Amino acid sequence: MPRRCSQDSRTSAIAVPTADAYLIKSCLHNFTDAQVVDALSVIRQADAPLLIAETVVPAGNQPHYAKFDDIEMMVLAGGADRAESQWAELLAAADFTLARTIACDERFSLLEAMPRGQ
Repeated sequence: MPRRCSQDSRTSAIAVPTADAYLIKSCLHNFTDAQVVDALSVIRQADAPLLIAETVVPAGNQPHYAKFDDIEMMVLAGGADRAESQWAELLAAADFTLARTIACDERFSLLEAMPRGQ
């Protein structure tokens, strides 16, 4: 597995190494929409699927972890937790299509994004 996986802790990149797919976990919620689109656009150049593990804010006014975390991200990092529709818009702006969202638990969902045209 080590030959096929690597970890990179940089906060910004000009390019990404070639891979079959990419995974981003608990990172994008720290950034503004413009910064997220910039990061996704770099990954899009690799023309591979992308998995995003992040908190997805549910619709409605019911209490949920994501709603508290959203306020925390806005205050501390300038970022935001996002609803599924907001993730779809950000992915589209970077030329990805949101293929599906899998709710893993209250805290995380896995968003599967495909490069447009695939």
